[in-house]
Amino acid sequence: MLELVNELNAAGAEAISINGQRVISTTEIRQAGLHININTVKFAPPFTFKAIGDPKTLEAALRMRDGIVQMLADKGIAISITQEQSIVIKKYDGVIEKKFSKVVKEGETH
Repeated sequence: MLELVNELNAAGAEAISINGQRVISTTEIRQAGLHININTVKFAPPFTFKAIGDPKTLEAALRMRDGIVQMLADKGIAISITQEQSIVIKKYDGVIEKKFSKVVKEGETH
């Protein structure tokens, strides 16, 4: 899953979701027993990824020789890719807790 997200990001995806969970820089994707936690929400297969970006570029990145689609197929995991003209990826609705950074107004120095 992480490799798929990384490949989509590298191909220029502007937004990504997995089973409706928006993927942001702090998103955790972690196996926990027989399920996967995404943003602390439990999911079991199948997984639906959505990505906003240039559809041809995104698909080409996933289907490249020895790429993620081939790797998954070699492991017996079925994957299908469809291109749509209009999809919705909802905003992240969790709380982003910042421990070390803060907003600095223009002109301030710290």
